[in-house]
Amino acid sequence: MLTFTPADISQFVSSGQHYEHWSGLLNYTDGVQFLCLNGCGWLVDLIAAQQPYLKGSEFQSWLLKVADTKGEITVVDEPNGEPLYRYPIQYTDFPLATLRLYVSDGILMLANEY
Repeated sequence: MLTFTPADISQFVSSGQHYEHWSGLLNYTDGVQFLCLNGCGWLVDLIAAQQPYLKGSEFQSWLLKVADTKGEITVVDEPNGEPLYRYPIQYTDFPLATLRLYVSDGILMLANEY
């Protein structure tokens, strides 16, 4: 079971360090690296896998919502707010009710790292 808190996530602000995703489709920050090291590599993989389909979107807002053991991921093209992609999650042990991430210029980051 995943066990991190909003306080763990909020410690990450303005990251200078970038990590390359194994697919080469995006880079990510220290906060996202924390997610990977704590059992959430699947989320980063899912976001990376969608990048070829979202090439025209320079800034993406990703939102993971969880209720009990089910969830949904939605990506919105900013600034127009147009939903681009929705993905239902049948089972997750993700410990937070919501998590927002951004992709900007090919870099995936936690919302508080933007």
